Amino acid sequence: MQEVVCPQDSPDVWSVIECGQLEVEGSTSLDLLLPNGFFINVRCSVDFTLAMLKQELFIQAKKLPLFSLLLTPSDYIFFTIRTDGEREELYDESRSIFSLRLFVPLLCLVEPEGNREEKELTHDIGLAIGRPLTEIEANLSSDEMSYRMDLYKVSEQAVSSRGVVGYSHYAFPEDVSSELDTDIPPQVKSKIQMADLYIELWYRSREDELANIDTNCVCVKIRKVIGVHASDAIANAIKELMQQHKLFIKEAASSFLLQIAGRRCFLTKDIRLTSFEYVRSSFENYRIPKFILRRKDIVMKDFTEPPPITKPSWVRAYESRLDRTDGIAVKECSLWKVDDNLKLRIHSASHLSILDFDKIYVKASLYHGIDLIANRESACVSPSNPRWSDGWIDFDIYLKDLAPSVQLCLSLVAVKQKKKEEYSGIGWVNIRLFDCNEKLLQGKFMLYLWPFPKYYTELLYPSGQVGSNDNHDTVRIEVEFEDYGCVEFPDVDSMCEYVEKLDARGARLPLQALSLPTNSMKEFLDSLRFVDAEYLTDKQMEYLWEARELVAQYKPDLLPLIAHCPLIWTRRDEFSRLYELLKRWGKIQPETALMLLDFKYPDIRIREFAVDSLDNVLDNDRLQLYILPLIQVLKFEPYGSCALSRMLLKRALCNNRIGHILFWLLRAELGQLSEIGQDLTKIYKRFALMIEAYCRANYTHLNSMLRQVDMVVRLTNLSKIIKTMKDNECATKHLQKELASYVEIMQNMISPLDISNSLGALNIELCKVIGSAKQPLRLAWTNPEPLARLHSETHQIIFKNGDGRYYFL
Repeated sequence: MQEVVCPQDSPDVWSVIECGQLEVEGSTSLDLLLPNGFFINVRCSVDFTLAMLKQELFIQAKKLPLFSLLLTPSDYIFFTIRTDGEREELYDESRSIFSLRLFVPLLCLVEPEGNREEKELTHDIGLAIGRPLTEIEANLSSDEMSYRMDLYKVSEQAVSSRGVVGYSHYAFPEDVSSELDTDIPPQVKSKIQMADLYIELWYRSREDELANIDTNCVCVKIRKVIGVHASDAIANAIKELMQQHKLFIKEAASSFLLQIAGRRCFLTKDIRLTSFEYVRSSFENYRIPKFILRRKDIVMKDFTEPPPITKPSWVRAYESRLDRTDGIAVKECSLWKVDDNLKLRIHSASHLSILDFDKIYVKASLYHGIDLIANRESACVSPSNPRWSDGWIDFDIYLKDLAPSVQLCLSLVAVKQKKKEEYSGIGWVNIRLFDCNEKLLQGKFMLYLWPFPKYYTELLYPSGQVGSNDNHDTVRIEVEFEDYGCVEFPDVDSMCEYVEKLDARGARLPLQALSLPTNSMKEFLDSLRFVDAEYLTDKQMEYLWEARELVAQYKPDLLPLIAHCPLIWTRRDEFSRLYELLKRWGKIQPETALMLLDFKYPDIRIREFAVDSLDNVLDNDRLQLYILPLIQVLKFEPYGSCALSRMLLKRALCNNRIGHILFWLLRAELGQLSEIGQDLTKIYKRFALMIEAYCRANYTHLNSMLRQVDMVVRLTNLSKIIKTMKDNECATKHLQKELASYVEIMQNMISPLDISNSLGALNIELCKVIGSAKQPLRLAWTNPEPLARLHSETHQIIFKNGDGRYYFL
């Protein structure tokens, strides 16, 4: 038989079916094997996707016996046999029949391996989020799918690199310690010596420890605490126990570790005891630190190596789609090879519900952060026929001089003709001129406008979020950019080469060279330490930019001032030099890095530098203090796929305490978004997908997290009912009655507030409604940790519904 070769982009003339038979009608017959054993022959267009074919198959299968044995269509995938005889599973259901190049006209429907486990995990993740994951998946854009995939890759890397053995286990609850193993402050040392403070170490037999009995413990006091390490304290305690209490302890001192009495928290680092937060804070408040000796082999049974992360079907489908598109050559062009100005065409506006104005026009401005670069306006048109035919709006800015984080701010403005024209903003939208992959926006776009905030009088809203309104039932405008093909922003290496060429030919900077004495320059830089960038004069900015090498080396924390200089972001010579200098920039303080994540600093490379600085400088103990503000920063990132989201997820998966805090803060944000009716918005999906990635890579702890979530949901619903009761005594009785009905569900679990606290039995008698306006709930559990009587026999939590916060008493 003669071989038939046809291009893949001609589905109407090619369809390989039985042994190469050619069908020219654009349709084909396929034999489809169902999991219940039935064969169904379906004739369909070769343009049919696998998703469409599956839908048609289930329509036909309903007419046959044993249909009830089938699961839902989403539970199955197709597979076929390749020319090499190997089985190929087809996860990407957007593929057409034609693109499959079938060897035989046969497709089999099968439940993929691990499907039931994946469905169960998907269901549980939906519970953790507070909304079915399938509902979120159905509303994801292509950029959000890329973001989801980006998070999955971060999860894979974190899971493969995180500690899973011994004290380095990511879930091991180590006590917080100071950043450096330094000696204690003189005032604390004085308190220890003056008050004759010491530490208590308690011991129990192996049998009692296995049975979790702490009534037969014996105690020794270690008075030498200054400069002593945890291992020294354990060795001294073993020696004292054998001498004072005549105990026979056959285990070596290295077989034990210290647990804080009454808390699920351990001290294992080989540093001074006084470097640990618990010990130091106890001495500062004239309290005696109390520990119990725990055997390592018993403790470490709870910290086993987790199984590897399971790759979900949507990842396989995404990778399959990428494999097919990677072979398609796309000619890319550097932005710096395009000789043209930035231009914009306004086509039309629609969905104008209020027409009590005379004219409308579009205001278009270019911003970098809060700095205006260019401002243009379209012609005025009638609101009854909102179409523009006046051609392109030229911003008079060379495309080569566009910074990668420049933002186009658009607004639709209404004009009322009176004695004096009145202007009012109808809606606004902000878009980046480069997407998350730094490719230039080109072609036509429909932009859905956001309403202006109440009492807002300006006609642009540059501080608003980036992207169209999630609600498409709103005012919209159609715009168009010039199309130059696939244009991307140059990478850093290209910009560094450009800087080398500038230096090689001795190109002068546009700024006048300044010859300040060294001492004068240092005094000038010192004077800028506490100056807000917005109050710098143009002359000061020029001085600062001229001194950038000195700043990078000696005053790196002045980076926010340099990054805020508008003159840098209007010429490629300047921002290329800044990017090149970032490679050699000195270390900055965490507070400086956090400042660089403000809205005023939109540049992606500056923000990546700030995130890398935080990641390198902050250990797990210090990072906890920054998680809340960093989550607020995430809201204003223009794209979900950013250095900050990757860093937070990585650190959360590598340390359970960080992950616990991140999970509950993200979930609180989702709750607040739901309360104000912003379900499934970009920000909601951004946070929800972060929770999904965390839960998927941390699924061995998911059941514990779900129990905490279930408790919070129940308490939230119960709190809403109690708020309707005016009598506090009746409210308390109702609370105790409801708690008694599901007491088993709300006890013997980890506290949602602090992962180092275990909640034992729920003490219903101590649970009450506090008589105040918000009517918060006071809840009490026993403390199941050993020697809880020395710390706190109960854990009491105040639950206040309404602001997403929970407080310890």
